[in-house]
Amino acid sequence: MSNKTAQTKPTGTTAKPKPLPMPLDMIEAALANFVPPVGEFNPDGDFTLSYKMLTVAGGGLGGHAGDLFLHKKALSKNEAILDFDFTKFGVNCKQKSKAKIRFKTDKLDSPIKWKYESKLVDMQGNLFENSEVQKFGICKKNSVEIVYKNKKRKIKSKNPFALSWLLFDAVQKLPREKFEPINFTLIDHFDQIKPDNQISFHGSNVIDIPKKEKLKLHVYDQLGNGIVPIVYYVDDFGRLLFVVSGIEVYILNS
Repeated sequence: MSNKTAQTKPTGTTAKPKPLPMPLDMIEAALANFVPPVGEFNPDGDFTLSYKMLTVAGGGLGGHAGDLFLHKKALSKNEAILDFDFTKFGVNCKQKSKAKIRFKTDKLDSPIKWKYESKLVDMQGNLFENSEVQKFGICKKNSVEIVYKNKKRKIKSKNPFALSWLLFDAVQKLPREKFEPINFTLIDHFDQIKPDNQISFHGSNVIDIPKKEKLKLHVYDQLGNGIVPIVYYVDDFGRLLFVVSGIEVYILNS
């Protein structure tokens, strides 16, 4: 008679989460604590969205690098205002930027005009001398005029203009299926002109994250002169959840 204890074979195994697609795999550690927002979202309506900016370096998270707040308010059926408030952390200092942007509610959120202000402060909020900047922009059909210290710079373009921070809203309204890529001239950070940019639909992914078994994402790619590739991730309601741009990552606060 055997003294061995009978062992039963497991009836099943726990499914391993699917690997995250690039470039989301770079922020896997941050997604471990991400809780997707619940409830419907109307990208055509008024909203306030806030994002945590992280840096990615050496295959891991470099840390909390900034905070972004976007508040959109409709002015009419065809125009809206976006209030932009951004704090970026440095070594013993912070860059604080804000802007009020008037734009058309078309497929690119084409800018009409904006006022941008920026300053550098220490960790207690004290201003560094001569660090304040104020700029204005006015867009017309084929040109943009940027005003700084009463000096005007005019740039013409054959393509429509798109402002980098307005694209955070524009992607929320794009079709969540394949469409003809949209060509534009990028106004990056309110004054850097970068021609021959393009945004297109990359496809849809279902990913596994610890706080929710499945999360469906619709993905848009931005490519062009003067930028690193930028990838936008939107949920089923059109809400922008993640933006990955080189070593900078924006994650929606939920």
